[in-house]
This record gives sequence, structure tokens and C-alpha cells, in this order.
Amino acid sequence: MIIITASLMCASQLYLYRDVRSLLNAGIDMFHFDIMDGDFVENIALNIDLIKELRSVTHKKFDAHLMVRRPSKFISRLKDAGVNIIYFHIEAAEDPHYVIELIKREGLEAGLVINPETSLERIYPYIGQIDYLMFMTVQPGFAGQKFEHAVLHKIDQLREFRCGKNDSLKLVADGAINEKTLPQLAERGVHVFVGGSAGLFNQEGFNNNLEILKQRDLMVTSLEKK
Repeated sequence: MIIITASLMCASQLYLYRDVRSLLNAGIDMFHFDIMDGDFVENIALNIDLIKELRSVTHKKFDAHLMVRRPSKFISRLKDAGVNIIYFHIEAAEDPHYVIELIKREGLEAGLVINPETSLERIYPYIGQIDYLMFMTVQPGFAGQKFEHAVLHKIDQLREFRCGKNDSLKLVADGAINEKTLPQLAERGVHVFVGGSAGLFNQEGFNNNLEILKQRDLMVTSLEKK
């Protein structure tokens, strides 16, 4: 079964509490927080104080996606705010071994993120250390972009490399996730999907959108069993 984590950057910021409650009622699995510094990407997103306030609303897992130059500066504050999983970019300015160690030291799960144009070989030295690997299927920083199909080949490449190296590694996809792109990713072993403006936050409503995404997962699972 797949996991859908709701990207709250795409929710109504004016009615964020309402949307969180609606997502919980619809059966969302997790909540996703984008942290941006305006430097690594040219945008500013959610702040850590907001995460701390929302922590009192639910016990569901919180994951934070750091689109920042120096992720080490944010880790302890995110732990205090109630985050369970921290993803940071392989393209960031700090040594990944060091950042992964800091995350683990806080008792959190660690994930690396790789941009569409970045060579997959860059993450190979860290495969054994991380709990998650997130593939950006759009360019990081802004919602509403088109799915980059070239990433599918990169996921296939990872499947060939990782055999026996970290069998518990969970794969994550972020960007343009909808009823068409989810099955292509799920059949390649992606476990966690970031639901944003393409498939979760639109006029169809959370209950209907989640049902559609889950149905696509069930279709993939049934095909794999045949």
C-alpha cells in the first residue's frame, strides 16, 4: 500500500486549519511541510512555528522537505516542532554524511532528495544511511509544474543499483502527482507520494481525490499479483 502525504504549501493558507481537519476526515496518511530559504529555491514556504501549532491537531506523521542551502540549521527546531521525517537535498551545500548523522542523532528518520537533472550516482554513497529517497518529478520550489518523465528512467536505474544494499529504503515522489502519474511511479516501487495541486488540492475535494489516488494504487497492486 502506498502513503499519501499532503503538501500543506498547496492548501489554503487562509483556511489551513480547516483543510487539515478535512484531510484528516478524508483519511490522509501524513502531512508534508516545505521549508524554503529563498536562496536554494526562489520561493519562501511554510515556517516552523506553524508546524508546531499544527502538531497539536493530529498524531499523524509530519515530514519536512528542506529546500535550503544549509539544512543542519533547521534540524533541532524541526524536531522540537514535532516533525518525524526530514528530507534534504543532495544538492545542498553541506556534507550529506554530516546532515544525516544530525537527523539520526535527534531520533528522526532521514531522507535525501534528488532533483530531476542531478546524476543518480551522487546519492550512491549514502544509500545505506538513509530511510527515504525522494525523487523530485518537477523542479523544486513551485507548485503547478508538468511531470518530468525522464525521472522514471532514474528510478529504474536505482532499482538496478540498490539490490541488497538497503532493502528497507522507501522511495518518495514529489511533484505533479495525480491519477495518471502515480501508477507509473508505484509500479517502479515508489512508496510515498506528496499530494499537491495536481492530484489532491483541487475542486474535486479531498475525499474524492484521495479515493482516486488510492484506487490507482490498488490497480497497480492487482496487476503486480497477476
